[in-house]
Amino acid sequence: MKRTILILTWIILPVVPILSQQKIVDMAEPTLSSSASVFEGHVTKQRSDYTDSVRVYVFDLIGKEGFTLYSKLDSTGYFRFEVLTGCTTALSFMHGKSIEGYLLVEPGETTSLTLNEKTKDPVLRWTFGGAHSEWNNGMNRLPSDMRFNSLYNEVSRHWAKYTEDEDEFHFKEEVVHKQSELENKIKHADVSDEVKSFNYLASKLYFLELLGGYAMTLNEKYLQRGMDRSVSKDFYREAIKGDFLRFNALLYTPMGNRLKRLAAVCNEQRGSHFTYPQFLDKTDYAHKGMLYLSDNRLLNDRQLKAIGERTPELMDLITSQNEALRERNRDLLRNPMYHIRYIDDDVKGKDVYHAIVDQFEGKILVMDFWATWCMPCRMAMESMKPLKEEYKDKVTFVYVTGETSSEDTWRQLIPDIKGEHFFITDRQWKDLCKQIKVNSIPAYLVIDWEGLITKQFSGFPGNEAIAKELDKRLKEKEEKGMKNEE
Repeated sequence: MKRTILILTWIILPVVPILSQQKIVDMAEPTLSSSASVFEGHVTKQRSDYTDSVRVYVFDLIGKEGFTLYSKLDSTGYFRFEVLTGCTTALSFMHGKSIEGYLLVEPGETTSLTLNEKTKDPVLRWTFGGAHSEWNNGMNRLPSDMRFNSLYNEVSRHWAKYTEDEDEFHFKEEVVHKQSELENKIKHADVSDEVKSFNYLASKLYFLELLGGYAMTLNEKYLQRGMDRSVSKDFYREAIKGDFLRFNALLYTPMGNRLKRLAAVCNEQRGSHFTYPQFLDKTDYAHKGMLYLSDNRLLNDRQLKAIGERTPELMDLITSQNEALRERNRDLLRNPMYHIRYIDDDVKGKDVYHAIVDQFEGKILVMDFWATWCMPCRMAMESMKPLKEEYKDKVTFVYVTGETSSEDTWRQLIPDIKGEHFFITDRQWKDLCKQIKVNSIPAYLVIDWEGLITKQFSGFPGNEAIAKELDKRLKEKEEKGMKNEE
């Protein structure tokens, strides 16, 4: 009898009213597969303000965190992406400067989109077909003020105002009230229960993230003043009600592969009782394997076997990526004119600059800030080839790019760009650019043998200007060397 009751409870659990009486319809666990997902479609836009490219940000559940893919529109407005992540995946779709839509794609299947930019009516603007079409249509016809990240985006825009006040009670009161309003809007939205549930659960997750971010900001401010204090004990009370992190739906949010870590932190530090989707345990070995590959580390036979035993559906994908990395490493040995270098992902703030520059102690550097999608950057590299040839035995050329570039595209391009290459995280890129005041790319630094910036160029200044600065530094270095000998 007890066994029967337990089984019935498990069966009806996804649809019982929980968390403020919202009926939760959970989503299926992501499908595991080594096949690529295809996302294709057409953009219908007036020619007067036509943008000829689109991009997607892929929220990679099994890989590192996520990556961006780009596609040119052809003369009819057609685009196509092949997304290889190993499982059902969420994407954000961008045409122009802002995020346009949010969708799911399925391994081995095609999702299609017709985007009519001649209208702002969401029903007429978005038309999805193929895999997950019902969910994608419902999600993208939902008004922006009812979507899961609307409160998070609103508060983030005014973050400085909230944190400067240092009034945790007022902040919490206001955010809790707005979260309640958002949940009520989602509850009464004219979309399917599955889309409602996704947005409701994801809004709870972002609500928790808001409170956590605010508490962290205040705690750091207190520590800087030498104050031993933190937010009140009940600060997270509303955010940790209910075991909502366990739902599969949250795997399709931008924080999907962080749920396991988030649950552990909340349980330890905030006294909650969160579990998380079992999918994250099932794919744990595959996730670690993909992190190895992203850090340019080959997997051995023992590691591949362990991944295959846990997730046999992903063996073809991970084995092929392992072999591709092995071949890239062979190419590197055959072509020693470019090198990939690394700094730890945990490095931040002013340490980013030193983590890069300290790898070239005693050398004069030209540091080039660029991106794979930046055509002026690529054109300048072509123009600089004679300069690099002239100074190849005297100066080290260092190239830095960040996560706005596709890492796959970056790896394909750099064998033709002689020099030392760094691919840093988005946070590290922002910290570095803020420190040395790089506001646009391409940008160039001339750095002396002691690691000091002696000249900075915004935009390509021409080979002559860079050569003039290099000659000064080389002369100074030579004169200093002669003095030391004396």
